[in-house]
Amino acid sequence: MKAYRDSIDAHTRANASWRAMQMIKQLPLYREAKAYLAYVPFGSELNIMPLLDDPGDGKQVYVPRARFVTRTLELCPYPCTFDWTSYGLAQPTGDVIALEDDWVDATLDLVLVPAVAFSRSTRHRLGYGGGFYDVFFSRHDVPAIGVGFSFQLLQAVPYSGLDLPMDMLVTEDEVIRS
Repeated sequence: MKAYRDSIDAHTRANASWRAMQMIKQLPLYREAKAYLAYVPFGSELNIMPLLDDPGDGKQVYVPRARFVTRTLELCPYPCTFDWTSYGLAQPTGDVIALEDDWVDATLDLVLVPAVAFSRSTRHRLGYGGGFYDVFFSRHDVPAIGVGFSFQLLQAVPYSGLDLPMDMLVTEDEVIRS
């Protein structure tokens, strides 16, 4: 799936990303949100950076900083300064102060989540194998919107009892709700 996503030309990905962002902006959950966690696009992932740079309506955006030893995510206010991991992933530098974990549920209204693929039938996600979002959602009860290209929607993806389904999925072509 990653290789296929990489093979799609940049113009096609940019057009699809723009269309998906328009879908997200129309969601009541997004329009009513005061604060949300968004991923920083990596490689050929659907690019949501314009939603980070101009979230509208005074929304506070947070971006994740991965703690690889504990498999946890720290949520840092955006904009901020970035470092790049050895994997090429951009994340907030160590001096950016993260939101206290105890405040996450009271602060966030939604989370935009990337994946390698999503299940159309169950709304589960197939991630990159690190388990960061699985740990996050096991500790926090925040609505999750899986974001990806339409070709990333499969009938089913493997999942375990630790994997929670997304509340909805958004692509450039559709919104799938629970």
